[in-house]
Amino acid sequence: MSDALDFSEYNQKCSYCLKEVGKDNLRSCRCRYARYCSRQCQTNAWPTHKAACSTDKSLKYKLDQPGNKESKKLHDHFTKWLNYYRDTICTRAISAFNLPNSPTNKLATHCMYLVVEQQPEAKDIPFYFRMVSGQVISRRKMIDTFNNLKKGMTEEEVDSWARDNRGEHTLHVVIQFEDMIRFLWFSLRDLSSYRVIDSAKANRRAGMWANALASAIDDGRAGPDRDD
Repeated sequence: MSDALDFSEYNQKCSYCLKEVGKDNLRSCRCRYARYCSRQCQTNAWPTHKAACSTDKSLKYKLDQPGNKESKKLHDHFTKWLNYYRDTICTRAISAFNLPNSPTNKLATHCMYLVVEQQPEAKDIPFYFRMVSGQVISRRKMIDTFNNLKKGMTEEEVDSWARDNRGEHTLHVVIQFEDMIRFLWFSLRDLSSYRVIDSAKANRRAGMWANALASAIDDGRAGPDRDD
């Protein structure tokens, strides 16, 4: 792939404020999957990161056990890929939820569900995985999906996820890769700016978000949502 692509941004940003401050200015959380530019950002992120932090620590422990070398390599590759596309997934998720034309509690009752698959021959981070499918589904349907997976989550983990509802201002993304599951939580705080988008434009974006996200991933193109 072209050397002109910058593959380093994924580990340069604060997980809370999303400011690009450089890897040396970020402090890792104890789960090792979130990084913050200041103690204040870490404190502000804790209410929404708390549950994920516990899950990520447990996952890290399991992956570090003998015999899990391949699973750990897969997860490490996915983490790098996910961090590269984190902003892109977030902005496309906002389009997918179509907030101007949805019930006010849509974020509390639904989540985005992405399925991606590994590209074993890929040499560069943006191409480690490709998107297979994407949809916005109810939390109830997501629980049924978890229960039907052959691997990925235990019954206890599914029950814990079901209880972890973060309300009407937090956007939730579930990503399945191979037999593993990872979660993203985005706190949107003030939703008013998202609800005033032109209704027709919001509907158009909601109808094309999955294809747009898959295309961006295929092209290795990370960045903010465009005015499609």
